[in-house]
Amino acid sequence: MKHQADNALRIRFSGGRFDAGVVPTNVLDSLDHLAKLIAETAWQEYSEETGQKKRSKAFNEAVSFGLAAVESGSTVVAIRPTWSSPVLSGLDRFAHYLERAIERVHRAVVAAERDEDITTVLDTKLLARFEKIVPDLQETENVGLPDSVGTEPRYAELTQATRKTIIAASKVKPVVGPGVVYAYVPKINKRTTTFEMAVVDGSIRKDVKYGKADFETLHQAWESYRSELGAGNPVRIVGEMESTKQRNIRAVKSVSAIEKIDPLDVRARLLYLSGLQDGWYDGKGSRYSRDYLDSLADRFDLWYPSHLQNPAIFPHADGTIGCEWSMPGSECILTVDPDSDTGEWIDFSLSNENDEVERDLDLSNGVDWRWFSERVAARGAEGKR
Repeated sequence: MKHQADNALRIRFSGGRFDAGVVPTNVLDSLDHLAKLIAETAWQEYSEETGQKKRSKAFNEAVSFGLAAVESGSTVVAIRPTWSSPVLSGLDRFAHYLERAIERVHRAVVAAERDEDITTVLDTKLLARFEKIVPDLQETENVGLPDSVGTEPRYAELTQATRKTIIAASKVKPVVGPGVVYAYVPKINKRTTTFEMAVVDGSIRKDVKYGKADFETLHQAWESYRSELGAGNPVRIVGEMESTKQRNIRAVKSVSAIEKIDPLDVRARLLYLSGLQDGWYDGKGSRYSRDYLDSLADRFDLWYPSHLQNPAIFPHADGTIGCEWSMPGSECILTVDPDSDTGEWIDFSLSNENDEVERDLDLSNGVDWRWFSERVAARGAEGKR
């Protein structure tokens, strides 16, 4: 959270009872529960990142809110952290956890609006707190929850329908069974035989036990993470997983294998894209559909020959996905449009400007996958001559 003259969190109420610019007194209780939800989320962020298990007085003070003002614009209620001095209150130490918590609560409502898996944003214990946030919300009313403090946040609308969706998600029990997760390795502790597992989509960051046989693989992934400044080459973790009904991994119960993967592993890279949020590129760029990315990865497994070179995969701010094959003497580029499930293909020689092939592809069609796979194979063969 930035230290600025206006660091209030503005909750926007509109429709029904709120159109007259009046706030019912029982809304104050809802604001208290919202503040507690943000504080609990901030603590979870802090605890998981630092390993600290006991909440300090400084932390509690740094994430407390007080009513600041009721403003116009339907009805906007501003609540503000209650510290008297950022330094003395400990805000400098904890502010970014509070900022991340505000954004996560906002993102949970966005997920409910889009009918996405909300439990990948907040766990069921945190989602259950929505039961006490505006429990009497009417069909014509909504509550705009901001993604940040200040005067120009982005809002997600908590409606009667999205509130019901969130509460239903809080009651869903996770499924435990065999699973696979792709993760970076930011830390490894040989003394405790644990490593920090940072799932590539950003959904989980937790310490996990490993076996001695896996140390070298994890150590190499850790070295890669350090050299690539927070990325590097992830590993594939196989074991007993706790997951949601949508197959999103929530926790690792036990590990049976930790495997090296190709630095250009398609599924791992597409999972990374699924963790991008709206505005990921200087305020531009939208989230990608997790269902579509999973489907695209499945089709790479099904229709793209495993012996061929994998593409480098990049997100584009316009919502498309770039797949690029760089080879000796040539380039192949597939630009995927998730909205239409189509692709623009081009492959060309780096030494002959007249040697170029273009084609529009139907990515739901195995025939078109076979065609561009043959183009990759042909360009690869040229580079070996």
